[in-house]
Amino acid sequence: VHLNQRRNSESIIWTVEEQKNQPYPPYLETVCRFKPPTEKCQDDNNDYCTIRWSLSMNEMHDKPCDVISRSSIDGNDWYFAHINITDSSSNEMTRYHVEFLPRYAIRLINRKYTKDQYSRGVFREVIGLPDGLFPDHWMDLKEDDERYIYQD
Repeated sequence: VHLNQRRNSESIIWTVEEQKNQPYPPYLETVCRFKPPTEKCQDDNNDYCTIRWSLSMNEMHDKPCDVISRSSIDGNDWYFAHINITDSSSNEMTRYHVEFLPRYAIRLINRKYTKDQYSRGVFREVIGLPDGLFPDHWMDLKEDDERYIYQD
C-alpha cells in the first residue's frame, strides 16, 4: 500500500507488532489526539494508567504514541495505544494505556527535523526582491534607528 494511502484518515493504522514486518519510513511517527486527565491516575496496572479515550479537538493534544492493538466493532476500527506524557513542572512521566481511540484521533506525521528544509548540504539560494516592489510608505525604516540595524 502506498504511503499516501496510509496517511489517509480512513486507512488502517499499523500496530507496533505489524510494523515489525512492514515498518513505516523512519521519517514518520504516529501521534494520537489525547488530552490527559487533570486528576492523578488511580489505575496503575503494570506501570500504565488505563483510561478510555475522550474527544479533543485541540491539536496541542497530539502526542507521540504506540498503537498496541486494533479491534473492529460493528464495522468501526478502535485502537488501543500507549502514550507517555511528561509533566513539565514536576518532570514526572505518566504512562497511559488509552482504550477505544477512533481512527480520526490517530495520524501519521513527519518527525521533527526530517523535512527537506532541515537537510544538510542541500542547495539554498537567497531570493532577492526587486526595488520598487513594495510601496514607499512600507519602506519607512529609519537608517539611524539602531533597533533596525542588522549586525553581522
